[in-house]
Amino acid sequence: MMLKVTEYPTFKETVISKKLASGLNVVILPKSGFVRKSATLVVPFGSLSHKVKLSETEVATFPPGTAHFLEHMLFETTHENNSRKFALLGASVNAYTTYNRTAVYFSTTNGFVETLTVMFDMIMSASFTEEGIAKERAIIEKEILLYRDEPEQQLYYDLIKLMYPNHPIHYDIAGSEETIKEIDTELLKKAYAAFYHPQAMLLVLSGDFAIEETLFAIENHPLNQKERVFANPQSLFEIDEEMENREISRYYDSLTDLVLVGVKLKPLISAQEEDIALQELKLSLLIDNLFGKSTPIFKKLQASRIVNNAYDINVACDKEFAYLTFFTETKKCEKTIVAFKSMIEAIRNTAIDGEEFAIQKKKLLGGFVQVFDSVSRANAMLSEYYLRNIDVFRLIEAIDKLDKQDLESLKDEIAFGAVACVCYKRKQKRKVKRLEEKR
Repeated sequence: MMLKVTEYPTFKETVISKKLASGLNVVILPKSGFVRKSATLVVPFGSLSHKVKLSETEVATFPPGTAHFLEHMLFETTHENNSRKFALLGASVNAYTTYNRTAVYFSTTNGFVETLTVMFDMIMSASFTEEGIAKERAIIEKEILLYRDEPEQQLYYDLIKLMYPNHPIHYDIAGSEETIKEIDTELLKKAYAAFYHPQAMLLVLSGDFAIEETLFAIENHPLNQKERVFANPQSLFEIDEEMENREISRYYDSLTDLVLVGVKLKPLISAQEEDIALQELKLSLLIDNLFGKSTPIFKKLQASRIVNNAYDINVACDKEFAYLTFFTETKKCEKTIVAFKSMIEAIRNTAIDGEEFAIQKKKLLGGFVQVFDSVSRANAMLSEYYLRNIDVFRLIEAIDKLDKQDLESLKDEIAFGAVACVCYKRKQKRKVKRLEEKR
C-alpha cells in the first residue's frame, strides 16, 4: 500500500499514514528541524476490556487490572532489563494504561530505528513466567495501596460506582488486591494474543527522521512478519440505566471535607467517534462558561466559603457512558452539595456569556495548536484520537465553527440528568484530657 499524505495548510502540518501488510496502522507527523523524535505504540486494551468476545463461541472475562498488569509485564523479562536497553540508546521510555488503551512510548535524540527495534523486540518477546508475575503482583499491590491514600482518586471511584454499578468504567485501572490475584500466566497469554496483535495496534511517530528507511525497518521486524491469527476482540458492556443509590458519605483522614457531585448523561451509543469527541468539548465549554472559575457563580460560592481554589469541573463522553463532575474542598459539606445541585437544576435559566465563550474557544484552539510544538505531546494527542479514527485537524476545525447556540441544547440534558454525590468528611479529633497521677 502506498503512503497516504494529507496536508493541513491552515495548521502548516502534514500527516502521513500507512497500513502495513501485517495490519499495523502507522501514523507519522513529520517535524522538520526538530531534534527530538518520539514514538507511541498503542494497544486498544484498557480497563473497559472486562468481558471480551474472542470468537463466536468464546467470551473471556479479564479481571479488573489485567490490562495494567500486562503493561507491567512488557518490561519484565527473565534475562534482560528492557528499560536499561532504552537508556543505553539515550531514549526515555515509559508506558501507561487508561480505560480504553495501553500505550508504550519513548522519545530520543539518537538512533530512531534502533530504538524502535528495541520497542518491537520488547513487545514480541513478552514472557509470562510465574516468577515474573509474582514479582509484578507485589509491585502493583504497593501501587494500589499508594493510590488508596489519595482521597481524591478514591472519591472519584466511589462516585463512578454510584453512577455505573454494572459498567466496567467503575473498576480501578490498577484493579484491587483481590482481582490481581486472579491474574495468571494463562490469562495474560490470552489477553496478549487477543490485543497485542499488529492488526489491533497503532504506531504514531513524530519528528525529523528518514520516513522510508524507518517504515522499511518496521515492516521487516519479526513482529510484523510473523503470521498470527487475529481474534478481533470485541468488548461487551451492560448499559446502566438507573442508579440505585445516589449518595455516599464517609469519614476520612483529611484536613478538610471533600465533595464530588456527578451528573449522569445519556451515552452516545450510535454516534460517530468524532461527534463524541466534539460533544465532550462542547460540554466542557458550556460548564466552564456557566460555572468556571471566572464566573459570578463561582465567585459567589467562594465568597460564601462553600468552595475554594481546589474547585474543579470535568466532563467525560463515550459510546457507553457520559458524565460531568463538580469537585471542591469545603468546610460546609451539606451546603456545598445543595449549592451544586441548585446550579445543575437552574442551568436552563443560566445564560451563556458570549464574550467569555469567544475567549474560551480561542484558548481551546490555541491549546490544540500549541501541542504540535512538542513531538511527545503531539504523539500523545494523535495516538488518543487516531486510535478512535478521529482526524484531530477536522475536530479542531469543527471547534472553530461552534457558536454559543450550539451549546444551548445541552442544558436540558444536564438539568434532567441523574445526580450522584460523594462526601468525605474529615475525622473529628478527640480531645484528650490529661490525668494527673495521684501521688
